[in-house]
Amino acid sequence: PRFYATILYDGATWQSRASTNNKMQPGYWPQDNTQGPDWASFSTGYYLRKFLDINFQYVYFGTRPDQPWVHLRYAEILLNYAEACIALGQEDEARTYINMIRTRAGMPAVTDAGQNLINRLRNERRVELAWEERRIWDVRRWMIADQAYVPATGIDVQYHIDNGVHTTDDPLYTPKVVEPNRNWKNSHYFIPIARDEMNKNNLLVQNPGY
Repeated sequence: PRFYATILYDGATWQSRASTNNKMQPGYWPQDNTQGPDWASFSTGYYLRKFLDINFQYVYFGTRPDQPWVHLRYAEILLNYAEACIALGQEDEARTYINMIRTRAGMPAVTDAGQNLINRLRNERRVELAWEERRIWDVRRWMIADQAYVPATGIDVQYHIDNGVHTTDDPLYTPKVVEPNRNWKNSHYFIPIARDEMNKNNLLVQNPGY
């Protein structure tokens, strides 16, 4: 359910557009190199659905929604608490609060324990807080950059021409790599100690990588 609330994909229903049957069309026609209506997602095959109000079509040039950016959602508070509970060995309590979020999202309750529960909590944050500027801090806190920063993939959406007519029916989907080199330096796990502070105290040791 959270995928459909977060991502706009080929064929997803979105707003009133007679030219596309109210569907997202991020693909192209390779036969004549014609781009589809939603050409801006050409590189990944997807759009972001999260944060968008379906009632506003022209947020850049027209009337904008009055919803401000939310810096801290209740769901994150629950996930923060669940993570603390796991660290304290209170797994029953952690599952209770993780499942509060999953129940609200229409997902089944988790029953994991031990490392599986830790992995579940981490994935729950990744899914629930997607595009909310939390992932980089989670990656640093858990020190899992080697797992998190792997090549990013997308989907190549190709339509076809049927008897001279451009159609979006039965497209060809092909997975593709869109960011092959997502670099990470281990120094990014830390921040440098300011030069002024280092100069004040010659017993200070600079963080690794700086």
